Amino acid sequence: MRKLILLIILMGLLFTSFGKESKQKLFNTNKSYGGFGGFTMNIHNNDAFEISGEGAALIHNFYIGGFGYQAKLGTYQSKTQEKEYEVTSSVGGFMMGYFSNPEAVVGMFIETKFGFGSTTARSGITTNIFEEIEQSVFVFNPNLGVTIQPLPFILIKVYIGYQHSDTKFYENLDGDPLKGMSFGIGFSFGKIQDL
Repeated sequence: MRKLILLIILMGLLFTSFGKESKQKLFNTNKSYGGFGGFTMNIHNNDAFEISGEGAALIHNFYIGGFGYQAKLGTYQSKTQEKEYEVTSSVGGFMMGYFSNPEAVVGMFIETKFGFGSTTARSGITTNIFEEIEQSVFVFNPNLGVTIQPLPFILIKVYIGYQHSDTKFYENLDGDPLKGMSFGIGFSFGKIQDL
């Protein structure tokens, strides 16, 4: 259901932006400097939903910055025991990317995120006693997508990506919430193009 709602929002944004007249090229070198900050909403292949904050400095077509999130990734069944685990994760790190044309109403972008943090699986033994497994984690997440700029200071990113992590204790669960395809939409504000 979440994927369907996100897909309808994305299609509406794309059709709205394509209706505007734009004589700008898809690929163009931008000579200005700026920066942006905002948030992204991601849906992973297991329907886990996360909201993260991000910000970056823009130098010509390239950007570099940081991101962070804390998310409840869902409930997973143990393969070896009759237990369910609630999985959460907190990650922060660096991101870098490239805009095909930061001044275009509709353009493309590619980005990579490298994050470090922790992930926790928690299971209730009784109402007051819990078993908790915590592990540090490294996350690598390349994304490819479309940018939409309805106004010079607003940037909307729609993307698809793949998230990979080095977690080991998920081998005993019926899924890995930190690995697999991800879909997202991001809203950023700032100096993205010359006004």
